Amino acid sequence: MPFSDGHMHPARSFQYWLKKECKLLGIDNVHPHRLRHALGHHLSADLGFDLLEVKEKLRHATVATTQIYAKRSKEEVDKKIDKEMYKNEP
Repeated sequence: MPFSDGHMHPARSFQYWLKKECKLLGIDNVHPHRLRHALGHHLSADLGFDLLEVKEKLRHATVATTQIYAKRSKEEVDKKIDKEMYKNEP
């Protein structure tokens, strides 16, 4: 929704731009929040940032919100167990 001066809200402008660019690439159903979720998960699960660090990056008010992004899949847990306990590299 535009502001009273006719300019678009920056978040809406980014969302519009992102969807347009992805559509040109043949990628449908892209949402900025999904990118945010992917970043939170990547920082936590793939790069090993702790929840407080991810919380700060995503500018969450509480760690409870950040925990939603930090869930790991069974495969990720199994891979970490193999690496840490059995010293098997992926």
